[in-house]
Amino acid sequence: MLRALSWTVILLAAGATGTAQPPAPPAAGWPQWGGPNRDFKAASTGLATAWPSSGPREVWSRPLGDGYSAIAESGGTLYTLYRPAKGMLGGMAALPGSEWTDAKLPRIISLGSVRHVFSHFALDLHLVPRAEPEGEGWWQPLDRLDEAGLPTLYKKAASLMTAGRDRLAA
Repeated sequence: MLRALSWTVILLAAGATGTAQPPAPPAAGWPQWGGPNRDFKAASTGLATAWPSSGPREVWSRPLGDGYSAIAESGGTLYTLYRPAKGMLGGMAALPGSEWTDAKLPRIISLGSVRHVFSHFALDLHLVPRAEPEGEGWWQPLDRLDEAGLPTLYKKAASLMTAGRDRLAA
């Protein structure tokens, strides 16, 4: 008992002599989650209030690609398939369509298009109606589309397609 008590006294004395340090004050800038006031607002100064007529200087740009998706719908289902195993979105569920290219596609009659920005390029995916499906895939019920595992790009396309269909039916 005496031995345990003497270790406690030694540890408390060591803490009182300054070997334990208080936390350092946060660095200026963005020291914590949400910023200095935890309100996600930066105290920036020197921002332009107006731009020249030519616009701001271009700092960087990203290539823009084009592709199309062949939309086939029948009886409340949407035709889906898997993308090739290699390449962008390899092996993932998708809507049938073209390869993506940085060349502009020939003019096509489209139901609309969705733009999706990947980390290194942006893609305009044009939705083209098809009476018959393309490729080897399956019919996915529209009310269970979330179970198909579509990446965001194709979710946007399916959403645009169903919104357009609903507007035409109204």
